Amino acid sequence: MTWNLYKCLIKQSLKEVFAFRMTTVLIVVFGALFYLIEILTGFVYFNFTQNIAGWRLLDYFNLITSANIISYGYQFLFVSAHEELSDQIIEGQLDYTLIRPVNSYLYYALKRLDFPSLINFWLSIFVEIYIQIQYGFLGVSTYILYVVSVFGGIFFVFLINQIIVTLSFWINNLSALNGVPEYLMDASNRPYQIYPKIFQIFFMWIIPSLSATNLPVLLMKGGVKASWMLENILILIVLSLFSYVEWNLGLKHYVSAN
Repeated sequence: MTWNLYKCLIKQSLKEVFAFRMTTVLIVVFGALFYLIEILTGFVYFNFTQNIAGWRLLDYFNLITSANIISYGYQFLFVSAHEELSDQIIEGQLDYTLIRPVNSYLYYALKRLDFPSLINFWLSIFVEIYIQIQYGFLGVSTYILYVVSVFGGIFFVFLINQIIVTLSFWINNLSALNGVPEYLMDASNRPYQIYPKIFQIFFMWIIPSLSATNLPVLLMKGGVKASWMLENILILIVLSLFSYVEWNLGLKHYVSAN
């Protein structure tokens, strides 16, 4: 994947935005409404208490905002490609890419951008900046680790979706599984302490969806060990290798429609 090719893909994605302007407006409006509902839910949760499992109202707002940044970051960079990839695999429409001198894994991961999601992405970032101002200055290293953990969360969501979509090489109907990553991340937009211990272990260290959403906030709260960050990086590396190997094995099962 070269930069010149990626620029062409970006231009194509922009043309699609202008071609479907009403869809863009609706995506932005409903995204903002869902975020507002989460904000109002937080006020309900903390109406009669100042602390839930060690989390304050500001920590909760930080959690849902960071999760929003991760979600819309993934949607901007990868979701458009994932939405059509499963059908293209099943219908045998990968031919024109596979014969080109380009890494097919990267091409299908980066081939389209969802620009409407970028608007909600920046909206969440502006809210997050305001939230972090309320915490006070926490040190440059904390902010760097926060950004790294958010990008790690975006990459984790991409890998989980990529692994599931790639199963289309072997399974024809994945409609029941395609929504699993979204449901998983929706369920992870809460403090990890409220879940039973067995769920905490599984979704923090095996399929680390809770870690992806909670870690950025825990960095603000303090108490995150360096080993925690390293373990999450190791999990992302393992998932990356698994996803890439799975893709290449899947290509051996691919059957062209031409």
